[in-house]
Formats: sequence, structure tokens, C-alpha cells
Amino acid sequence: MATINFPTSPTDGQVFTDGDHTWIWSSSVGAWNLEAQTVTGPTGPTGPTGSAGPSTLSKNLIVNGNFKIWQRNTSTSTNLAYSADRWFLNTNGTATATFSQINTASQSVGSQFGARVARSAGTDLFGIITCQEGALNLVGKSVTLSGYIRKGSALTSDVTVVFGTRASKFGTVYDSANITISNATMSTSTWYRFTTTMAVTTSTSTNSADIFEIELIAASQAGAANAFFELASVQVEIGTSATEFEQEDTSITLARCRRYYLTQNQIVGTSTTYTTTVYPTKMRIAPNVAGGGTGFAVNSASTDQGNYQQTTRALQQITQDADF
Repeated sequence: MATINFPTSPTDGQVFTDGDHTWIWSSSVGAWNLEAQTVTGPTGPTGPTGSAGPSTLSKNLIVNGNFKIWQRNTSTSTNLAYSADRWFLNTNGTATATFSQINTASQSVGSQFGARVARSAGTDLFGIITCQEGALNLVGKSVTLSGYIRKGSALTSDVTVVFGTRASKFGTVYDSANITISNATMSTSTWYRFTTTMAVTTSTSTNSADIFEIELIAASQAGAANAFFELASVQVEIGTSATEFEQEDTSITLARCRRYYLTQNQIVGTSTTYTTTVYPTKMRIAPNVAGGGTGFAVNSASTDQGNYQQTTRALQQITQDADF
């Protein structure tokens, strides 16, 4: 073994290296201590890749096209009122209609729930509408709308599908691909899948038309029992053909819906112990806030959070509405 020539008269903590080894002088024990070495061996084989978690990127550009989230209620008869998240009822003139939830779990349409729009009185048009963001991201591409529809036994009118880009709800249409589903095409038992493809052009970008507005409207229909149409599994995707309806994790659908509408049970404080709520996702605009008890007031509301108070501190249901 080779002789190691340590320094003479070392000081405490002094480091000495010889070849691949390092020592540190300890005055308390009067000796050089060999420093432990870390030796890295060869890399072992790569293990199997684990399963991927749920994707947060959705093929379907429609939020709640599966009609799974109904934060407000499961039925409405009020014109322009939302029932299923992102979808609202639309009636004209003397028309009276109801928009409600149906169960489609055993009907092979790709979703557990759907929507029924029923004419109860009047003869004017009735239907449901959704406004979805994102058209400006797709200028120069084609997008395909698809969905499943069937009718009640007393429905006699056709259903028109209006699909276009707009800068605001009910605004001017810039690009469009409307179709009419004839009454004869629809069945009272079998679901019919409709499709239409639209090119998103510079007309959309020039006019800042970021909204895809989709309307399903039945016209000239007298009110009667079973005068309805039902809708399920609505999808808008990039491309010129309709593919299988996307199965999206419920938590992702709910998170996407909460950009537009949020309902929470929370403690609301007083003017001296007010409540600040941070929203779980950034909302589309600063929301209209409702709920609370006596003396409820909104001190401030942004797209990220709200600040509320009321006369007596208590648990309340608060809604934040940032939809179109």
C-alpha cells in the first residue's frame, strides 16, 4: 500500500485529497476522517410506462354537450333561462315551452343524460341555444357539429339547426352551416344523428366573432302533449367528419362549466368579518352574484374572486353567473 503524506499541523476541518479519496481533519479526535464516497452504478433497465391520467384537453369544443351538469335546476319554462349548464330555452311570441332533463343511459347515444324541449302552448318557434367560445382559434379550419335527436309523437314541425360564428349572443352571423332536420327524418323511438360542417374563415377573425352559437329550433308547432324533441351528445370537433362522441371525465366537464356559472355553499361574514371567495377557475367575465341572507351585498367581484357580506354571519348558497 502506498504511503499517504498527510499535511503536518492541520487545522480543524482542513480537507486533504489523495487520488479518489478525501479526508477531513478533526481536532476533537486528532485524526484524519475518510469522507464517505458516493458510487454511481450503471443505469438499470427502464420500467413499464404507467397509465395516463385523464386528459384536460377536450376534443369536443362544446362545454356540457353531454348534458351531464345541471347546476341551476333540471327544468325551466322561462324564456332565455338556463337549465342544463351552457344551454338556455328560447321561445317566441305566444310560444310556451319547457326545457328539462332526460335519462339516456340505456339508449346508446354516448351520454347518460339529454335534454327535452316540449311545446305546451302557442304556435310560435321554440328551442334551445348554446353559445360557446373559441371560434377565433380555428380560423382557416373546418369544424363539424353532430348530435342525436328524436321527437315526441305529437311533434309535426321540422327542427332547424343554426350553427354559426358571432361576436355576441344573437349577433350577426359571419360563417355558418345551417341544416333542417325534417319531421319525417326523426323517429319517436330511434335516435337520428345529424351532422353539418362549417369552414371558419377570415370573416370570423375580421369581425372578432369568437362565439359558436348553436340553435335547435322547432317552428309552427301547436302546443300539445308529446309535442317535443329530445337532444343528446352534441359535439363540435375540428375536421370535416363526425367521430364518436367524446367521453369526458365529469370533474373536467364541471370545471369547464364553472367558467360560466358557479354555485357554492359558503359562510358569508358581516361588514367587519366579510367573506372573500377565490373561484375554482377563472370566470369568463366578472360574474353577477346572487344569494345570501338579510343585508347581503357584494363588495367586489372579479373574474378570480368575490368579496361578500351580510347582516349576520351564516352559511348561504351563493351563485356567480358569468354566462352569455
